[in-house]
Amino acid sequence: RALGLPRAGLIAIVLVVAVLEVPILLWFSAAADRWGHSRTVVAGSIATAVVAAVFLPLLAAGSLVLVAVAVAGARWASAPMWGPSGALAAETYPTEVRYSGASVGYQLGSIVGGALAPIFTTLLLASPLGIVGASGYLVLITVLTGVGALAAARYTRSQQAVATNPI
Repeated sequence: RALGLPRAGLIAIVLVVAVLEVPILLWFSAAADRWGHSRTVVAGSIATAVVAAVFLPLLAAGSLVLVAVAVAGARWASAPMWGPSGALAAETYPTEVRYSGASVGYQLGSIVGGALAPIFTTLLLASPLGIVGASGYLVLITVLTGVGALAAARYTRSQQAVATNPI
């Protein structure tokens, strides 16, 4: 309502983007096996950070075409992060605690990303920082995702080195 755009048009955009996202996710999932899971997630976080910088301004423009560009850009740029995320989470933990570790990570991520991110974004939008502050926050959390993927890759490599070269 705030954008003054037709609900049917917005729903159509989300549905079309979601359907087209499925093969993109599958492609990045397969490609991550060749490129490396963490490297693919880092690339996705960089692409998503770029899109996040312009996402809210595109939405605020009030044009159905720009909303479609924003939604498609955000979903498709994040596909390299979501495609290999399950494999990256699994390979980050030793076999003995793999399911527990991945589960705790997903649950904490759901709380921080799913509950706190919308609250912080809303607070920033209502603050004097407005859309610039909220966009900066979105960029920051996507960059943190890339940093986490790099840390997971380093940890995984160090664990593999220990496993192959016991003392």
